Amino acid sequence: MRARLYFDSKYPGKIIKEYIAKDKSKDELDDLVNFRNKMIVEKNHPDWPEFFIRPEKVLQIEGTSFKTLQQFVEGEILYDYIRNNGIDIRTCARLIRNIEKDVMAAEKFVFPDIANGENIIIQKKNGEIAYRAIDSDDVVFDDYYCTGFSSKMSGELLANGKYALGVNKCFEDKKGEYLYPNKQLDIRSIYALLYLIMDSKRNFYPYDTNEEMRKYMYYLDCLNIPQGSELYKKSLITLSEDEPNQIIGDSLYELIDDGYSFEGRKKAGYLTYTLHKNKKAFYNNSTL
Repeated sequence: MRARLYFDSKYPGKIIKEYIAKDKSKDELDDLVNFRNKMIVEKNHPDWPEFFIRPEKVLQIEGTSFKTLQQFVEGEILYDYIRNNGIDIRTCARLIRNIEKDVMAAEKFVFPDIANGENIIIQKKNGEIAYRAIDSDDVVFDDYYCTGFSSKMSGELLANGKYALGVNKCFEDKKGEYLYPNKQLDIRSIYALLYLIMDSKRNFYPYDTNEEMRKYMYYLDCLNIPQGSELYKKSLITLSEDEPNQIIGDSLYELIDDGYSFEGRKKAGYLTYTLHKNKKAFYNNSTL
């Protein structure tokens, strides 16, 4: 099944998303029906998280496709916002903390595609940035299984055909045909989102299961993440097979308090960031 987005003058302020079966086979048409049913459940779900845009209307299947109407969200996708405006460490810390709080508060849902620079819309409100999440297709809830991941996560979950370090704790059942992720995957996704903001071209969970920990530590060092910091230690825990992932929380604010900032440089048309230590800060940023 594939999807396309477009506008229609009959529906001002809305965006149309059309889901199209690849062919007329029974399996494809069954998938189309099942996916439409999921969209209807999303539309009517009483606990749907407010930060995530969902369908406002689900139309009937016509031939080999159906359409949904969704609110059009003004703003820039995260990739474009960073490329056009840059981002400082304080803004990044606030954004990551807000997304993480929203994601973790939605206890009945898992968001395998949240670490995606195209699915986060950045808006300016009262001089500060706010965000909305879009593309709810892969959100997991109730008895629905996982249908897809962020491209930043899919390679990070498998390494040379094997589950990567720290992945077992992110799923309830990996033996069957379907995958049912839990909130441990969401925490791992937020780390992937943070490092995507800092360097969108890098995959931060290595593909080689024999050298994952060493390579991951090398990646953190390339970003100048201080080895004694909470962020560094918590990042390594995401590769642990036994210890539960810990939310990023105020880890970035702790670095700000210790005098760190982002130092940006152009790389393949994108801004990439490493941590740079300035003079010691004399105030506590975590309350800002």
